[in-house]
This record gives sequence, structure tokens and C-alpha cells, in this order.
Amino acid sequence: MKGRTMKVWRIGGLAVSAILILSLTACGDDDDVEDAIDAAEDLASDFDESDFSDLSDFGSEFSDFSDFGSDFDFGGVTDACAEADGGDDISTGDSVDGEIEDSQEVVSYQFTGGGDTIDVAVDQADDSQLDPIVTICDSDGEEVARDDDGGGFPNSLISDFDAEDGEDYLVVVSAFAGTGDYELTID
Repeated sequence: MKGRTMKVWRIGGLAVSAILILSLTACGDDDDVEDAIDAAEDLASDFDESDFSDLSDFGSEFSDFSDFGSDFDFGGVTDACAEADGGDDISTGDSVDGEIEDSQEVVSYQFTGGGDTIDVAVDQADDSQLDPIVTICDSDGEEVARDDDGGGFPNSLISDFDAEDGEDYLVVVSAFAGTGDYELTID
């Protein structure tokens, strides 16, 4: 059961936040894990597309994650571009190692576009609990690209991004869940 991941239900393009990344180290025993999975499946089975006008019908089963243990930390960065403030320089062809020590933390890197198309990947390091999100922000602080799990769970990948010549960008790494080490690569 270790490392079990919930399915993502999508209705009308909206992902139900019944994604639970659970492990025995984060949640306690098998019964806790099974209870959380059963509750998420029950919640998801109740969805009807018309219900999205009032989400209060879905209850509060997942508003308090304290039952799942204190070792696991769900991310909470809602606007990575607003949270970012400069960072180390990075260029196309570079690969750097980093760490998210707190799920509310963002780590940013700056680069100047060269008029080419790039891929930006953030891969979870071995033995890391991090489920990373990668965001690209323009010089106005606006989000221009974002990905979670496009590089295969839990890794993030922004493919074929057109980096305008002379435009300054920030690449921001944050957590969907967990903490730990990662590798950022720009190709």
C-alpha cells in the first residue's frame, strides 16, 4: 500500500481535490489509508457537473488533514509568481539541484529568453517526498506557463515554451505536496 495515489476525477475540466498522496509514513496504519481512500471515492462518486455552483454539498471531509499524520505537508502556494523574488541565474542547457524545505516555500531562478523553444523540467530526487510544480513568470510577474505532473507523476514538465528574445523570466519551483530535493533542467 505504500505510496498509493488516488485517482483524479475531472468534471467540466475542474479537478476534484480528492487527490491524496498517501503513504504509511505519512498516514499511520493501513486502516487510516483505507478510510481516507474510501472517503475520497465516496466524495468523488457524489459529483454531478451541475453541483459546481455550490461546493458546500461536498462536505468537509478533507478540510482537516490532521488525521493523516504530521509528517506529510500538502502544498499551499496559490500564486507562485507573486511569491517569487528573483533568484539565481539559469540558462538553457543548465541543470541545478534544489530543495523545498517547507511546502509554502518557492524557489525561483531567472533567465533571459533567447527566442528559442525550451523545455523546463523539475524532477523529484531519489528518496524525496516532493511533488513539485513548475511555473514560468514573465517580467510583469504574470504566470505564462505552469505544470504539475506533466513529466510523469510526480515530475513536472513545461514543453515547447517559446522564450521571447530578450524577455526576462522567472522559473519558480513550488510544492503540490511534500518537501525534499529536486533537479531543475532547462533544455
